[in-house]
Amino acid sequence: MTRSNTATPRTTPRASARRARSTEQKHRKRQQIMVAAKELLRDTRYESITMGAVAERADVAKGTLYLYFETKEVLFLGITHNLLQTWTDDIDTELTHTTLESLPDLLLASLKRQPQLPALLSILHTILEHNIPRSSALAFKLFLKNRVTCLGSSIDRHFGFLPGEGAHFLLRLHATLIGFQHMATPSSVVAGVLERPDMALFRVDLNRELKALLPALLKLCRNQPA
Repeated sequence: MTRSNTATPRTTPRASARRARSTEQKHRKRQQIMVAAKELLRDTRYESITMGAVAERADVAKGTLYLYFETKEVLFLGITHNLLQTWTDDIDTELTHTTLESLPDLLLASLKRQPQLPALLSILHTILEHNIPRSSALAFKLFLKNRVTCLGSSIDRHFGFLPGEGAHFLLRLHATLIGFQHMATPSSVVAGVLERPDMALFRVDLNRELKALLPALLKLCRNQPA
């Protein structure tokens, strides 16, 4: 019998440790960049944020930034992913202590804890889902489908809804949130116009409108008259 002289490469503990450190370092760098982008978003509208400004805030070279995020849209889609994950986890955790009548209050309180989420959701379909690779689009949509169906199922079970009613409620909440977020955050020029007394009709408060509409959305999803 002929024995092969080709040695099988072995992974040494030192090489494994180096790879682990490298993976951890990449994760920390990615988080560092995302934190910097979120900080900028607190004081600056999305359209005014540049990748150069993100790199400066994160204290990384602009070229390094593009190694982690191919485009500005990919970066902020990642931030939206994280905020949605936290938001849906919070709601799911608190459902066990919530009645159907108090569900709107739970949703509004959870949104207040994620103040950047409405702004990002309002540009999700028109901006953030553009100029991204197919792999990023697919990964995000699979994540979103999982979140909506899982949280929707929790709502179905907890409140005795028919299967799928909770998921449809969340989709309608999403659409309602987008619409009123646009109206509640006009451009500076329009905001000045809306200060006129005769323009009070168009001054929209997101929290107030959602509080008024959420009970009706719940009834609609249960095929009851609003």
